[in-house]
Amino acid sequence: MNKEYRARILRVDLEQESAEVVPLEDSLLRKYIGGVGLGARILWEETSAATDPFSPENRLMFMGGPLTGMVPWSSRAAVCALSPLNNAWGEATLGGTWAAEFRKTGLTGIVITGRAREPVYLYIHDDDVQIKPASHLWGQDTFAAHDLLREETDPKASVAAIGRAGERLVRMAGIVCDGPHSRIAARCGLGAVMGSKNLKAVVVKGTRKPSAFDQAAFQAVNKEIRQLIERLNSEPRSIPPDAIERQNKMGNLGIKNQSQAHWDDFARKCRESFEVGKHYYCALCPTSCMESHVNERTRLQVLEMLMPVGSNCLIDNFAALQEAYELCNRYGIDTISFGYTLSFAMEIYEKGIITKQDTGGIDLTWGNHEAMLELVREVGENEGFGKVLGQGSKRAAEQIGGNSLPYALQVKGLETTHWDPRLYNGLMLGYATGNKGGSHLESPGHSVERARPADGYGLDLADYGYDRPVPRLGFDGKAAIVKKVQEMICLVNSLVICQFSYQIYGVRTAQYLGWLNSITGLDLNLAEFQRAGERIFNLKRLINLRRGLSGHDDTVPPRFLTKLSGLSDEEQSLPASFTELLQEYYALRGWDKDGIPTREKLRELQLP
Repeated sequence: MNKEYRARILRVDLEQESAEVVPLEDSLLRKYIGGVGLGARILWEETSAATDPFSPENRLMFMGGPLTGMVPWSSRAAVCALSPLNNAWGEATLGGTWAAEFRKTGLTGIVITGRAREPVYLYIHDDDVQIKPASHLWGQDTFAAHDLLREETDPKASVAAIGRAGERLVRMAGIVCDGPHSRIAARCGLGAVMGSKNLKAVVVKGTRKPSAFDQAAFQAVNKEIRQLIERLNSEPRSIPPDAIERQNKMGNLGIKNQSQAHWDDFARKCRESFEVGKHYYCALCPTSCMESHVNERTRLQVLEMLMPVGSNCLIDNFAALQEAYELCNRYGIDTISFGYTLSFAMEIYEKGIITKQDTGGIDLTWGNHEAMLELVREVGENEGFGKVLGQGSKRAAEQIGGNSLPYALQVKGLETTHWDPRLYNGLMLGYATGNKGGSHLESPGHSVERARPADGYGLDLADYGYDRPVPRLGFDGKAAIVKKVQEMICLVNSLVICQFSYQIYGVRTAQYLGWLNSITGLDLNLAEFQRAGERIFNLKRLINLRRGLSGHDDTVPPRFLTKLSGLSDEEQSLPASFTELLQEYYALRGWDKDGIPTREKLRELQLP
């Protein structure tokens, strides 16, 4: 294997105030690649059924992969830990500048254990690792902490920090990189895990330049990818109002807690209100995603609030949505979980399950943007009714009671998104069987169902036996597709590289493998590479089973098994039997009827 590439893990014990670099065996890289794969392996071996997500024994991991900092779209890190939302497997990815800068330190990942006696931050500059006091930073929002930490360390350092939500153990808290540019590892509440360790930030600055094992093979893959990028960048760029109008037209905007299909006035107001600004680029990104538009104050614009908080809560005040988006980024709050928990609260308020007496006087009527802004603050401060909602919709429903749980659009405690499984039927199984819960990016069947291989848009599964677009409606063959997509995503998040590399630009599994082999010298074949994806997905399943989740948790909210209002039967589809669909999926996975991997499957995958 490449002498230049060695997986080196920095192990930090905050209680003992110690740090040690540990090399990883090549055999582990062949089986788990990096990123979430190594994270799952470490979490399986070093936690137990009894480990509390907020205990010092939980492992908080920032994991790069073989591609990190080396190729287009690769300034990504996988953040992994036991999640305080689902009490089981948790993962999120962090973009911006952090991962590319981290790769230049010569490290592959960080495993953080223990709890510091007082607030601290971690500063890594090549081989120099320091655990530094952070009491003066505790209570600062992520923007202020970013600026202060660069002043204290290096003006070009990259900062991943928590805000007040993470400090206060809000279960939907994320980890924010790059201050006002706000790339955030949002999902699964991992910012609260960081807060439970009294860790304010991880700051990195590196000077080393990574290199490839086989430079000629590496450049050959790069040439193919450059041609993809040049071809697609020559086409007109879409802007957020275009996407809103498309989603509204097909009924996929996510309206009124995902109970309605269309809101034409919202789409119109979006076009009238959206300020077309400059694109923001993560490090090493040649393209910039549609989410990344920067306004005149260099703040990311509001797109990531428009559906989970805007249309889903019937809020069309775009100035308020922009203010709320900045507040979420300053506090470090997952906008998807916040928006879907707020829409849940608005619906049960409408139905009389809760009243102003429960909300502390807040009027949770649909469209009330002032209530929305107040609840962003209350969630971030973990106070008032925000203390209830900040737990996520499932825990909030369990606390509120009164038949409120069916209105919580979540799976395994993690909120779903506007991508509707009644319109993209692969998501019906994807949401249900995803290891971290209702994520459209762990099981993105919709990426295949909207694929257009002829022009490169969408996930290309040619390496998995699919050479043409897959109809989005209908359930025939979807179990097999979801299985394959889930395994591919495990590889993407283990390499680690941005998912837009396949969703928008159609990078193929074989090209990812070409990059991997040329950088590391592993010399995996395609079957071994794909088997690694299956192994990683199954290992995450084992973690969940050990933590008490089961096949009973492989389900979707009741709303997704009823027709969407405002669409005809021809425009949406429901499974004849969700149970039969799930059993088909289990059989393809080599699991028993209760969703437990068989001993034969575990032996085949070399798993415990």
